[in-house]
Amino acid sequence: MKHPCCNGEDCVFPGGFEVNRPRKECPACIRRKSEERWRENSEERSSEVIRDWKIKENQKDFSEKPKELSKVVTPYKKWEKKLDIIVSQYTKWRDTEHDGSFVCISCQEVKREGENGHYYRRGIVSVRWDEINNNRQCIECNREKEGNVEEYRKGLILRYGLEAVLELDDRAKATVKYKPFELEEIYKYYLEKMK
Repeated sequence: MKHPCCNGEDCVFPGGFEVNRPRKECPACIRRKSEERWRENSEERSSEVIRDWKIKENQKDFSEKPKELSKVVTPYKKWEKKLDIIVSQYTKWRDTEHDGSFVCISCQEVKREGENGHYYRRGIVSVRWDEINNNRQCIECNREKEGNVEEYRKGLILRYGLEAVLELDDRAKATVKYKPFELEEIYKYYLEKMK
């Protein structure tokens, strides 16, 4: 049976025509036309998307530098930074003589310019702010010789004794996660020591 919607093409209407509800199109024709409409619309949509994208790209001002993502300062990061500063100040205060000179923990030479050196790197939080782990070093030992670790250990043993250095080694192996209030307590401890 040919259906009038197919314009004479072979289109078999399944189930025949309903007398009470005459259909204008057969299911095959409906499916074919909806697929054609979908293809046309998707082509239009994709061309609109591409056109909109090109317009947006052309409107961008590339002379401006991209905006940096806002850095969120957490309470932990705030206290971490404060502690780094206070421990560095404490180390300078503790190790510097009255004339402004100090003995480098690594090379054992008297120097006038130096900085806070760590025996264990700062990433090891369990001893990051430890008094024994932080000592004045000359710039040459700390930067150019990357901490001069072998001589640093000898200097630690001379200054604090072997037992204290072994305890430092044990503390460095421990995993510690400080809370902001604990960092604040450490900060207060160093403020008290510098009075």
